[in-house]
Amino acid sequence: MPSSRSLQFSEDAESVLRELLAYSLLTWGPERHTAGHEGQPGNRWRWRDGLAERDTLPGRMGWSRPTAALAGTGVRARRTVSATRLLILGALRFMQPAHGYSVRQELESWRADEWANVAFGSIYHALNRMAEEGLLAPVDAERPSRRSARISYVVTPRGEEEFQRLLREYWWERKPLVDPFQVAAAFMNELPRDELLTALGHRLALARGTIDALGFEIAAPHTEEKPRHVAQVLRLSVERLEAEIRWVEATLAKVERGELP
Repeated sequence: MPSSRSLQFSEDAESVLRELLAYSLLTWGPERHTAGHEGQPGNRWRWRDGLAERDTLPGRMGWSRPTAALAGTGVRARRTVSATRLLILGALRFMQPAHGYSVRQELESWRADEWANVAFGSIYHALNRMAEEGLLAPVDAERPSRRSARISYVVTPRGEEEFQRLLREYWWERKPLVDPFQVAAAFMNELPRDELLTALGHRLALARGTIDALGFEIAAPHTEEKPRHVAQVLRLSVERLEAEIRWVEATLAKVERGELP
């Protein structure tokens, strides 16, 4: 039980908080974890005493020591895993049989990293995990010359049941969007005025650049490999970015006039 006296941040905790705040304000994109490509090391997250810690495995660039971040009860993590599962099952259903690399290529063509909170390198792990759970079944391995075998998968009846369950859950229930930028914005008063103005301007540039990139994807010709409704999904990302631009512009003007923070 904590004592009745006030709790104070240590200098290290204060440093981490400011680092996370600045990072969230200066980057754009859904919150995600990172993973290496198939057979390569990546970043490993673990829970300890209510905190999420990331260890950088050998061979990957990252923090020199584990970085701790405030974490909730794990509901958000489970929701992320379920959304990734729905995405991979859905893609595999019309591609099957397919191996991890072809699924990754397909989802990259959908720009799924912009709207589905998926790290492409984690696809291989997700496929293996779903196969262990009986949602997927491996079929004959494809062996390119001088490369290790690629295992192709098909969706099992149990996997089809899981896909239909998740599909309807996400259509009929509203899930809160978790945006680290919005969390950081709640503490805009912690940044010096000049840095805050620069960060807001940077956010505008990032959002506009992403809209331009998504515009090229939306205008790309429809193919059998890329369902035509994917363009409509990308338009949702564009409209959310446009809403963020309006908010940032209004906030920037208020900061310049001294009305915020």
